[in-house]
Amino acid sequence: GILYFGNNLGLLQFDGSSWEIIRMPGGKMVRSLLVTDHDRIYVGSYEEFGYFEKQEDGRLHYTSLSAGLKDYQMQNDEIWTILEYEDAVIFQSFTSYFTFCKNRVKGYRCPYTFLFFNNYGNQIYTHTDQLGFCRLNPFTGKVTPVSGHQLRNPVLAVLPYDAVHSLLVTKSDGLYL
Repeated sequence: GILYFGNNLGLLQFDGSSWEIIRMPGGKMVRSLLVTDHDRIYVGSYEEFGYFEKQEDGRLHYTSLSAGLKDYQMQNDEIWTILEYEDAVIFQSFTSYFTFCKNRVKGYRCPYTFLFFNNYGNQIYTHTDQLGFCRLNPFTGKVTPVSGHQLRNPVLAVLPYDAVHSLLVTKSDGLYL
């Protein structure tokens, strides 16, 4: 029954009658968020990502996951999409992404520019400037172009349409089955 939003002030919580602002460390903004079934609220910001968990007193406590990165140096990483995939949570930036799986966080820098990651049919899809519409294996970093019609504009979302088809939502070139 609680709604969560991210904005320049941090994480906003709305219970139907009142708002509460939960600030990020360093006063960072919240660019993306994902509320999971595990009572965690994952958030992404500029060169920062982690999660909030409710404590016994009802207050939300923040845990930084980006602080636990090893062998990865942040370089203007802004987390725009967070999604669950298999047993991992994936935080996506424009040229990198991060996996949080089995209490370990790992960063992947890629030679491609991503827009948004989409989890559809237990596959991660994204549109890259270099290769167009692609499938990504987030654990190996392998990017494979999806064959078929070349889309002129980036795919922003992949949505279910019926039992056989998906609906691709492009930036400014309409919808495709």
